[in-house]
Amino acid sequence: MNTDNCLNDCSTAKCGDGFVLAGVEVCDDGNQNNADGCTNACKVAACGDSIVQSAEECDDGNAVNTDGCASCKSAKCGDGYVQMLEECDDGNASNSDSCTSVCKSSRCGDVFTQPGEACDDGASQRIELDACTPDCKGRYEKKFIKPTTSLFGGDVSPGLFNGNLEGPAGADKICQRLFGPTRALSRWKALIVGGGRRAAVTPFSSEGSVDWVLRKHTYYYNFKNELLWRTDQTALLGVRNGASSTLLADAITDSYPWSGWSTDWTTKADGDGQGTCRGWTANSFDLWGTFALRDLTEGRADPCSYPEPLLCVEQ
Repeated sequence: MNTDNCLNDCSTAKCGDGFVLAGVEVCDDGNQNNADGCTNACKVAACGDSIVQSAEECDDGNAVNTDGCASCKSAKCGDGYVQMLEECDDGNASNSDSCTSVCKSSRCGDVFTQPGEACDDGASQRIELDACTPDCKGRYEKKFIKPTTSLFGGDVSPGLFNGNLEGPAGADKICQRLFGPTRALSRWKALIVGGGRRAAVTPFSSEGSVDWVLRKHTYYYNFKNELLWRTDQTALLGVRNGASSTLLADAITDSYPWSGWSTDWTTKADGDGQGTCRGWTANSFDLWGTFALRDLTEGRADPCSYPEPLLCVEQ
């Protein structure tokens, strides 16, 4: 019997003698090879014993999976463990979840289109038509801004309206009626403020806008198909870096449109010589509506009984 402390040759049992000492050794293969399944300590090789076996890539002797050796495999992106230099690791190769296949947290600009994103061109910073916008919410599109007088040739009177437009919603209906049929499936709204529609609270900033008709990251053209402006993160015309900037073309050529805004795009209060015709619901001679100049800066004001055109924005 060679499984007790005294072998059959009367020598003392020890690890490495080729005999498994009962209750003490788990294995004994009689050699000093630590990488053959039975270690030199007469224990069955296991991940975490600090001995690299043939089926292991590494073994650092601990259960920590974020130190370069994870479950006896060399750490790598996609192993499910977040290592140094990794932002995340969800153990899969999907690029449409919160952790990309390169172990970076998903974000706009990482080239991968995530849920909630319409596109992602990466960090290219392209701004041409059809390029993905910097917020990954859509693509740069071409839209038109047209005066209501542009449809009637020399006789512009059918395109003029007094200050009672029945509010912004009524003005929108005028724009849709005039321009909707000219571009199939397009929607149009009136470029006015007041009566609940607001472009800006802070001068030259579209943050806080309400029911606003301009969009970020959009190319706007006039009725002559001339580029007026490309909006950036500020959905206002003629604004760059928080300040007024000259439009690239005139928005209108034959008259001045109702507007209601100051040059900084804040809404004019109704009062002596300025206003929004009480939110574009009045046509009284003693009330005032502010109009815009051809470059869309603030003009003066006319009595609300006067006829003026509207600018209509394709949505």
